[in-house]
Order: sequence, then structure tokens, then C-alpha cells
Amino acid sequence: MRKLLFFILFLLIILLGVFIFPKKNPVSAPSYVTTISQNFCLPKNIETNVSFEGGAGNIYGSVTIKNVSSKTCDIQGDKFISAKFSAPNISISQQGKKGSALLHLQPGQTVYSQIHFPNGPQCNGSTHQTAVNFNYEISPESVATFVQNGNLPTTNVTTCDGKNQLTQIDVWSISLTPLH
Repeated sequence: MRKLLFFILFLLIILLGVFIFPKKNPVSAPSYVTTISQNFCLPKNIETNVSFEGGAGNIYGSVTIKNVSSKTCDIQGDKFISAKFSAPNISISQQGKKGSALLHLQPGQTVYSQIHFPNGPQCNGSTHQTAVNFNYEISPESVATFVQNGNLPTTNVTTCDGKNQLTQIDVWSISLTPLH
């Protein structure tokens, strides 16, 4: 009798559970996926240039990236110019604010940036020339190296011989208008 009572109680709990707490259907995910199409410029689609001018112990570099293709393409706009070098006493300082996350470049359109570094007077002793390559990450997969007026991509930066004397290179993000 006791077993029968437990069995009836068990069935009652199951039936109450089914009717009082019906099984809810899980919410299904939408059947569509929205993606943002990005048409990043390839290195062959752009022309990079940097030109330097000196003045009062400083060197200023005007940087450009131009879409030389016949189609609109995108570059990342929220990166800063970067530099590759082997000297231990160079520091890179990012100036200004990041630009827009993505820049759409029409055919023939140019975007701009700037580089600045001292020309040796910051040193308390002798100096030497250090090879520096300036780059920009145009997409998550591609980096463009800036060339000087169509020449080799290496820029010679005057740095101090003293290991404790830093040469600071200031770099900016990309802008739709020239930086001064």
C-alpha cells in the first residue's frame, strides 16, 4: 500500500509539473546574420610618401597615403604612424587623438599624417644617423611603409650616442586634412 501511495504521489507531481510549469520553448536565434563588408585597400592600391623639412633643430615629416586604384577602398583610420628601428635610445610618442575607425578612400583621394623629431641638439655629446622605417597599418592584414619622394623607405634620424639620452619621435594618426 505504501508503494502504491508513493507511485500515485509521484505521478501527481509529474502531472502537476507538466500542467502548472509547461516546458518553455527556447528562443531561437535569428536566421540572418548582419556583417559589415569591408573592402580594405591592398598595398598595391595605395601610394605612400613622406617628405621631411628641417627648421630650428627639428625635422618635420609630412605623410600621405593616396588611393591610386580605380575603386573606393578602406583603410583603418584609428591607428598611429609606427616606426621600426634598432637603436635602444629612441622613444615613440603618439600625439593627438585617434581618427575614425575606418576611412573610405575614393580613387585619387589622399589622407595625411605627420612625424616630428629633433635634429641632434637634444644630445649632450656626439650623434649618429639611425635608420628608421615609418609604417602604417592600413588593414588588419597589411602594413604600408612610407617612402621618401619615391626613394628607399629608410629615413636617417639623428640620434645621440649616449645610451641614456633619448631621441623622441612624435607620430600622429591619419587625418582627412593635412596636419601642420
